[in-house]
Amino acid sequence: MLPASAATNYAHLSVDDLPAFLRKLEAIDASPLVKGAAMLALWTANRPGVTRTLRWDEVDLEGALWTIEKGREDMKRGYAHLTPLPRQAVTLLREVHRMTGTFDYVFIGRNDPMKPLSDGAVNGLLKRMATVASRPRTASVI
Repeated sequence: MLPASAATNYAHLSVDDLPAFLRKLEAIDASPLVKGAAMLALWTANRPGVTRTLRWDEVDLEGALWTIEKGREDMKRGYAHLTPLPRQAVTLLREVHRMTGTFDYVFIGRNDPMKPLSDGAVNGLLKRMATVASRPRTASVI
């Protein structure tokens, strides 16, 4: 019998690190769709792949609910899923609707609005945030 492979532990934020992370996310110059997808994933605790493929027909802004029907292809196990949307998410989605409401996907692809946001878009944003945070600060000269 082969030994089990080692578990992969992914990076996470501590509760103490979260406020600074959210401030950096709010401040970074990035696409409102990419930032919106990152924020919605945080607010709903849904997987990033599910969040980036959110469809407008799954959203009930009046009822503040996100409903995923059983068998949706992007769901890991294909279960039906009901996610309550906090008021911040409803506000964000109303703003995004002005940009992408005529398309199927909430977070549309940069090069093809008929497709969802790419799977690397949010990861790229997070990497940029880490790069900005690790840059040495330079003193200004008056």
